[in-house]
Amino acid sequence: MRKSKGKTQSIKRTRSSKAKPVLGYAHLVESIGELIDAARQRVAQMVNTEMVQLYLEIGRHIVEYEQGAATGRGMERGCWNTCRRT
Repeated sequence: MRKSKGKTQSIKRTRSSKAKPVLGYAHLVESIGELIDAARQRVAQMVNTEMVQLYLEIGRHIVEYEQGAATGRGMERGCWNTCRRT
């Protein structure tokens, strides 16, 4: 028995058995897993795209440096030697 605002209320407690799985629960878990997998694939593809663009840009910088060194200062191997040491 519990008192609340001057009134007495009785609280019935029933024995609860284990909750039964809701129909479609396995489907829900599977669909959430598919969403996560799809997001991971999109992220991996975006990272790969960014890395390829980075490598192309690095190559462009090296070529421009080498062309400038070859025509301006006669240092054809300047960048190559620097990159090889790092």
